[in-house]
Amino acid sequence: GVYTELIMKSNGDSIHWQNIQLYTFGIIVNIIRLTYDDIAAAFHNGFWTYTLLNGYTLRSWLVVFNLAMSGLIVSFVMKY
Repeated sequence: GVYTELIMKSNGDSIHWQNIQLYTFGIIVNIIRLTYDDIAAAFHNGFWTYTLLNGYTLRSWLVVFNLAMSGLIVSFVMKY
């Protein structure tokens, strides 16, 4: 935690650019994993892009929004 904070504060990049880098890496890893799971299941439920948001309710979206905002707040606190 302390080392990560040191790296973020010593880097001259904006917090927005750092978030873009982190989220892009996460998106790529998740796309690879979802595609692998679909291939392993022989596309039984269809391709993951068609079933990605099945079952999401208002409560689910509120949890996602809350966690996203929490992550942004933590990154802001660590940066400054």
